[in-house]
Amino acid sequence: MDAKRSAFLSFPDCSFTRMGLYGEVARRAVLVAWRFSGTLAGTERRVEFHGDDRVELGEDRLIHAYRCLYDYKSVLTRIEAASVAA
Repeated sequence: MDAKRSAFLSFPDCSFTRMGLYGEVARRAVLVAWRFSGTLAGTERRVEFHGDDRVELGEDRLIHAYRCLYDYKSVLTRIEAASVAA
């Protein structure tokens, strides 16, 4: 099972909220700050964390680089705490 599908099955009410959108003209780069929120399946425990997506565009206006950043260890700790507390 791929990670995206697994996430939606683990957090059936998950949502991503855009917190900010920032552009840098000189580098043709965009940063989208977001917050994830969802209830861990089988529990009533909410898990929330934030991250950002960074996109760099080339001269041809196509995406040349993409990076999603978030604190993976913190996310795992929050999920583990939610599942243990249930």
